[in-house]
Amino acid sequence: VDTRRRGELARDSDKGSNDDDKADDYKSSKCIALVEQLYKTYCILIKLVLYIGFTFAVFGSNYASILLKILAGERWGSNPEASAALSSFCIYIALMSLNGMTEAFVYGVAESGKDVGSLAVVHCLVGGVFYVAASFLVIHRNDHSDGSGGGTVGLVMANGICMVLRSVYSLRFTKSYFGKYDVGNARTLTFLKRLFPRGPVLLMFFICYNIMWWSRCTMLVGNPPLLSTNTGLHLGIGIVCFIVTGLSMYMLERDFIRSLKAMVSRSKNNKEKEE
Repeated sequence: VDTRRRGELARDSDKGSNDDDKADDYKSSKCIALVEQLYKTYCILIKLVLYIGFTFAVFGSNYASILLKILAGERWGSNPEASAALSSFCIYIALMSLNGMTEAFVYGVAESGKDVGSLAVVHCLVGGVFYVAASFLVIHRNDHSDGSGGGTVGLVMANGICMVLRSVYSLRFTKSYFGKYDVGNARTLTFLKRLFPRGPVLLMFFICYNIMWWSRCTMLVGNPPLLSTNTGLHLGIGIVCFIVTGLSMYMLERDFIRSLKAMVSRSKNNKEKEE
């Protein structure tokens, strides 16, 4: 009887152990699924932020003077320093938005004191870089009479350098975080390709930027009035470039557009379930 009882207890113990293993496997698979969904959402949001940022940088920087004329009048729109400052800030917006999104993720998933400490050290180092860069860009390049360097533009450029450095660290941390769960590709280049717009779209941004830069340097020489032929031609070129870039994005990024729509739809459904 005792032998039979011990055998039953052993079988019950093995059964309980198997149930625990199954529960652990279920929790592990569920955790991996959640991390994979997080990875996909992260890539979609970063790419969306980059598209918005590139739009500001490419189009806004070439039409800052016209925007100033509309909002603040001919006096400010004809001021080269004000136009240069607003143009540089349009580029800075792209860098700041990338840093904000990537760094928010780091703060959200950082678990150990080591992670938080590393982030603090990086911020201190970047602060030192800002001090050196700002000293050079603001003071030593303050002799540009056209407003293209020094002063406010130099300060914005120094901040932009810091945003790039902080974004690089955040992206490195994110790649390492997903790598712990074997989610995503281990190669850095493949990881970045998931985040950035497709190569042909980036090329279209680059081409359109140079076309609009040439148009600005050619059509807006002498600061023509807002309601002038040259200003109208410059605006027309910008509209055509915007349409062409938008069409290239629509044709080449259909998977991204579908993923973005699915993410928005899923978010709406979750909110309705909560209500």
